[in-house]
Amino acid sequence: MSHAIDLDERPPPKTPEERFERALGDRVLEAGLVTADELKEAARHRKARGVRLSTALHALGLMDEVRLRKVCGEVLKTPALPGRDVVAGARELGDVLPVEDAVSLRVIPFAKVQGTLLIATAEPWRLALLDDLASRTRLEVKARFLDEGPLALALEELHEVPADPQFHEEPARRERAAPAAVARTTRERAAQREETSELMSESTFDELYRR
Repeated sequence: MSHAIDLDERPPPKTPEERFERALGDRVLEAGLVTADELKEAARHRKARGVRLSTALHALGLMDEVRLRKVCGEVLKTPALPGRDVVAGARELGDVLPVEDAVSLRVIPFAKVQGTLLIATAEPWRLALLDDLASRTRLEVKARFLDEGPLALALEELHEVPADPQFHEEPARRERAAPAAVARTTRERAAQREETSELMSESTFDELYRR
């Protein structure tokens, strides 16, 4: 049974960001993480607020931060990070990039491992940006994904750059019934909780340095 929404009416994506949005919507729908109506609701919120689909899914309480981060990382084929870990890493790393450059480019260098600089960005597809940073820092640069909201909050915390007020809003609280087709057994739910706990552990974050 197909969960796609108006496939024949959707124009093809024209930019990497549009391709990411399309792939994310298809992924969460096909995985049964949201319903078709919920995805449409998120699309309306996205348009009204001028944010990404991922931000809308979280703001509406349709996906929690850990699950959303995991799915975004899978879609982008790029490790996705918690904002708190990026902030902690950036403070420990120190000044590798001038603050004005980090703010204007919307990137946060947060780790350096054997000549490789890891940066958090909401746009890991910007290969020219990675090349530019490599030239500036004389290091190999690899991107890690930090979504637009957490990135804005991290930049605010690190460099006192005011984030859009909507990124400070708590996600909506809502009771959601899982679609029957993807209803989980008690054992599967327990496994999901264990996976979520692992995603949030420090040891999982440490593995990002070796990828």
